Amino acid sequence: MVDFLSGEHAAGMTHAELEEALHTDGMRLLCQLLQDSLIFVPVGRNGSTR
Repeated sequence: MVDFLSGEHAAGMTHAELEEALHTDGMRLLCQLLQDSLIFVPVGRNGSTR
């Protein structure tokens, strides 16, 4: 996201376009973080986390 915002492409975008791109990329990042956290949480036999 930082690379995108500091790039030439972002410099030529309107405020609305930047807002949409940040929303889309931000949601994608949040989904990836949630998915990663669910993958790496160890689960015990009874289904509870350790």
